[in-house]
Amino acid sequence: MQGSAKMLKLYHVLVDDDPLGGSREAEKVAIALSEIGADYEIIDLNRARDMRPADSEYRKSINHMATVPTLDNDGFLLRESGAILNYLMELFPDSGLVPTDIQERARAMEWVFWEGTCYCLFLLNLCYLHPFKALDPDPFDAIMPYRGGDQEADLKRAYQSIGMLFQHLNAELEGVDYIANNRYSVGDIALGAHIALAGVLDIDLKPYPNVSAWLTRLAARPAWQKEPVFMADWAVIKAKGLL
Repeated sequence: MQGSAKMLKLYHVLVDDDPLGGSREAEKVAIALSEIGADYEIIDLNRARDMRPADSEYRKSINHMATVPTLDNDGFLLRESGAILNYLMELFPDSGLVPTDIQERARAMEWVFWEGTCYCLFLLNLCYLHPFKALDPDPFDAIMPYRGGDQEADLKRAYQSIGMLFQHLNAELEGVDYIANNRYSVGDIALGAHIALAGVLDIDLKPYPNVSAWLTRLAARPAWQKEPVFMADWAVIKAKGLL
């Protein structure tokens, strides 16, 4: 184990019995911890039992927002995946997941913030509209309420909008293996977890060959293969022939 951290606890939602197929936000942190080689344990939560009830122990004592991830470092509780990733980079400065050069480091972190703001804004809109709601409607409505309106027109616009972001990523990945400085980093981890939702959301990656090759590269890494939420999403991508 690097750094001075004791055993870290990561509150996560894994795949089993979860209508949303687990938490991609917590997935990012789990992959980073695995890449770092940190000592950590995952506390697997059930959304309906552990997170939604106002009197749940998790909501009262760990995270009042009732979201994941939450990282517990010897009683220091940190929420929000971007903040946690940044904290881990400081806690484990020799992780190799961020460069030591200040400008290269900023470039890697740029993609962490881009994923959490620009990309996720459009992704969330698509998630609200996509018909995967029909797979398990009651739990879905309880967790992520359905947004009304002209669903078909809104869904078409949502696909067009997220397609522009995939075009941007494809251009950024032209001639390189990784998103920042052509070096595997925390930026790849932040992006990859949500890009892998392409399977669930029926986003064809074939028009974006650089993105497809990059995601395949990530999927070959042991830390990604260890994370069940990613592997479930990866299996859907392959089963639907979207690469």
